[in-house]
Amino acid sequence: MKKIKLDCALAYTLTEIMVVVIILGVIASIALPRFGRSMDNIRNEEAQNVLTIIYQAQKSYFHDFGTYATTLAQLDVEFGTIKNFTGLTVNNQTTSPSCGGSTLPFYAKLDSADGSYSLYATDEGVICAPCTGTACIKLGFPTY
Repeated sequence: MKKIKLDCALAYTLTEIMVVVIILGVIASIALPRFGRSMDNIRNEEAQNVLTIIYQAQKSYFHDFGTYATTLAQLDVEFGTIKNFTGLTVNNQTTSPSCGGSTLPFYAKLDSADGSYSLYATDEGVICAPCTGTACIKLGFPTY
């Protein structure tokens, strides 16, 4: 019986495998931070929606009563459980967060679950504090 000799390689070399692993590592290092920011934006969208609802309810309440509400019950608004934020505060614009010497009256506030920043409903829209905190800048919120 005659033996047939195969000239082609049947496996990948260690170098080829290492090149593929390095390429996958580079792709992952680019994609994962963007994925994390996308998840943060989705979480913040929930808070923005709640703050927008409260802002609109505060304006309506002021139109009806000539003053702003101090409790959520006064506003008669409903929304589901807020998953990624805590400490919902309804404010009648008598209290202002201060940052760098400036103050800005607000209608409502939510704190991030990790406590690194807060979102405020103001006449200028939803803003983020603390001041120029990196969390706020990364998320694309205007700061004051």
